[in-house]
Amino acid sequence: MSDEPDIAVTIVALLLVLAGYFLPWLIAVMRDTNNKGTVFFVNLFFGGTGVGWFVALIFAFTAGKQEE
Repeated sequence: MSDEPDIAVTIVALLLVLAGYFLPWLIAVMRDTNNKGTVFFVNLFFGGTGVGWFVALIFAFTAGKQEE
C-alpha cells in the first residue's frame, strides 16, 4: 500500500470543496434570482476572503426572483 490518497477520494474531495465555495451561486441559480451573474462574479473574485463569500450568500438570498 502506498501513502498516496486514492484518485477517487481526491476527486470527490475537490468536488465537495468546489460545491461549498460556489454554494451562494448555486443557491441563486436554484432560486432563479435576477442577479445570478453578480452572485457568481462576487463569489468567484472575492469568495476566498470569507467576507466576499458571505456577501454573495446574502445576495443569493435577498435578490428578487425573475418574473416570467
